[in-house]
Amino acid sequence: MILKKQSNDITHWPKDVKAKNRLSFLLKLGFSVPQIFEILDDTEIAPDENLPDTGLTLDKERMLSPIHIDTPNYGTRIKTVILINKSGNVNFYEKGLNDNGSWELNKFKFSITKAHTFKSIIVYKTAKKSWPKVASSFVTFILMYPVF
Repeated sequence: MILKKQSNDITHWPKDVKAKNRLSFLLKLGFSVPQIFEILDDTEIAPDENLPDTGLTLDKERMLSPIHIDTPNYGTRIKTVILINKSGNVNFYEKGLNDNGSWELNKFKFSITKAHTFKSIIVYKTAKKSWPKVASSFVTFILMYPVF
């Protein structure tokens, strides 16, 4: 199994470890798409002693510490889960914040021509509203495990 976080920030945040551990746990038990979105909806603020030293103020580091960031000027706007099986069937789920401030879930199913020998779960989120000079919220988790 490969579980990788991809981000526009090299800093290690507690939310990265938390999301990785929760995704790994779901993989072992079996999972549903709503369970994955539950992980991405987590708004728990990390304890101060676990926050990375980014050079930002402590208040800003606290603001950026949840998996799901929700502040007036910055936060999570889109969450996507992509499931690909070994036959190349893709289930694409995207939960996005619309102009009215409501969350909408869109689902798409399609096939790709070659899926190799991996099943994949790709989960990512992007920032909303405005990007601060130090953008640390764009996070991608890629979970792959071989199908033998």
